[in-house]
Amino acid sequence: MSPDTSVTVLHRALYWTAYVLSALGIAFGLSSARVVGAAREIHLVLVPLAAIRLAHPGLAANRVRNAHIFTR
Repeated sequence: MSPDTSVTVLHRALYWTAYVLSALGIAFGLSSARVVGAAREIHLVLVPLAAIRLAHPGLAANRVRNAHIFTR
């Protein structure tokens, strides 16, 4: 495995970990009775954004694949 490949795999793993934690935070925020007003509105906006991201898995792959452009 080349160094570029291992970095890509690491980035992808970190991205998905962050994404899952974000989704859990959104779900927790919407289920909590203490989240009201603007915070609830933000959570309601994040749900469609998460759905769009899940519908287009290539978005993250393109970002990771093109990351080398900015790091070299």
